[in-house]
Amino acid sequence: MSKLMAESGTDAAAFAERFAAGWAAGGPADRFVDHFAPLCAPDLLLIQPLSPPLRGIEGLRSMARQLFEAMPDLRGEVLRWGPTHDGLIIELTLRGTLGRRPLEWTVADRIVLRDGLMVERRSYFDPTPLLPAMMRSPRASLRTLRGNAKAKGARMTDKVTWRDPALGTPRDLDLPQGRLRCFEAGSGPPIVFVHGLLVNANLWRKVIAKLSPGFHCVALDLPLGAHNLPMPEATDLSPPALAELIADAIEELGLDDVTLVGNDTGGALCQMVAASRPERVGRLVLTSCDYRDHFPPPLFAYFKPAARIPGAFQALLAPMRLRAPRRLPIAFGWLTKRPIDRAAEDSYLYPAMRDPAARADLRKVLNGADKRQTNAAADKLGNFTKPALIAWSAEDKVFPRSDAERLAADLPAARLELVEGARTFSAEDQPERLAELIARFVREPVSGPQSTTTP
Repeated sequence: MSKLMAESGTDAAAFAERFAAGWAAGGPADRFVDHFAPLCAPDLLLIQPLSPPLRGIEGLRSMARQLFEAMPDLRGEVLRWGPTHDGLIIELTLRGTLGRRPLEWTVADRIVLRDGLMVERRSYFDPTPLLPAMMRSPRASLRTLRGNAKAKGARMTDKVTWRDPALGTPRDLDLPQGRLRCFEAGSGPPIVFVHGLLVNANLWRKVIAKLSPGFHCVALDLPLGAHNLPMPEATDLSPPALAELIADAIEELGLDDVTLVGNDTGGALCQMVAASRPERVGRLVLTSCDYRDHFPPPLFAYFKPAARIPGAFQALLAPMRLRAPRRLPIAFGWLTKRPIDRAAEDSYLYPAMRDPAARADLRKVLNGADKRQTNAAADKLGNFTKPALIAWSAEDKVFPRSDAERLAADLPAARLELVEGARTFSAEDQPERLAELIARFVREPVSGPQSTTTP
């Protein structure tokens, strides 16, 4: 193995050498984790037989504790390894004692690397030789089962609360309406991102990853059904009130000359901010979104009656525990060209599935929504004379291109750009292109008078 590593001279070779050293040293669990943690990415995914999937360094810690509590003398010997296009495959023999019974089994680990760090490890082995020893050692088996149950609970929590590290640092804002969470990344000209119904800040994760090196990116986690901080029961969550919430958040953050970016329902809310509270907004970016009578769009018109029927949203969301129904047109099927990353998609759906308070907020938003609100905002967009970019998805199946053209005509200093290869969620389908359009737009010099009046 050493000769092959010396000849390879790659990230895979360096990783294989440290991997072998860690398994040769073995436990206890804390030492094992201390060795492997620097080799792991924050979004690490661990998959192996006899255990649910585990995530991150805490997942690694959970795995190590289970292993070394059951087999304190567990050690591994790497037999061989080979590079792949995105990482490496390592074959090793594990040896330990379970319930006074010595065990030895061979494992093949398929490891994916990113920038030299492990982002995924899939472990393949035949668990059959372990089962008799587990039966003879019920205490060790019980510890394993308890650990798996805790991991399952943690995994479900992840489905509800996970936010991509690319979004940056979470920050809770104490606003008059209640507590609102946002995420901040990068420095430079400020850009505030606003999502729509049944998604959250994760919608912008790929765009912010591209923009944060040169801009101060803020992604709001609004109470639109996929959020983790429900609003107080008395809070008004009608769309005009949500526009006030967005404006108050910008003020609380102390930001001025903000580029405000909206998508889907969030685009309608941004129109309302531009119409009623434009003082801190320097530029406006509207991707495919609700406009005038398309609020909500016809495809999702069933949301409003569902909001008035007790238990209806639970029934509608129940099939979405499976991935296949999520690709139906009435779910995410017409919003993106390709399936959404599982972790992000779970974070969109599971809060409303599992949290009655999140569902209550969602129902309040829908019950308070009326197309008269979007029409009133559109009627006032002529007063917003600051630069505006309409970055509409070229293959949108939900919001017609004619709405983009009308928006560009409503806004005195607007231009229309099409995002090719994208449906409604261009931030999911074409994040690089959307980030490029936003960056270029923000950097453009402003010419002419830019005062905005509020009727």
